[in-house]
Amino acid sequence: MPVDGYKENDVVRVTRAQQGKDPYLGYPVSVPSDATGTVVRGFPGDSSYDVEFNIPGQGSTYSSSVLIVPAEDLTLVERWS
Repeated sequence: MPVDGYKENDVVRVTRAQQGKDPYLGYPVSVPSDATGTVVRGFPGDSSYDVEFNIPGQGSTYSSSVLIVPAEDLTLVERWS
C-alpha cells in the first residue's frame, strides 16, 4: 500500500478474493483475486476502502457493485489527480 493510503478515484487491484454485501444496495458480491476497481470512498490512512467493481450479472441491475475492502488487500494500479 502507498505510504499515504488511497484516495477517491484511485484504480486498485485486490490481492486476494473478496466477498460480502454491497454496502449501498445490500446485494451479495464476490470478486476474484487480481480484480481491479475504483476507490469510491476513502481517505489516505483509512484501514478499509469502498471499492467499485464492474461485475456484470452480480448484485443489482447495474453492472457495478461496491465492496468494503481492507487496505492490506489492495494495491495501487493507477492514481488519478
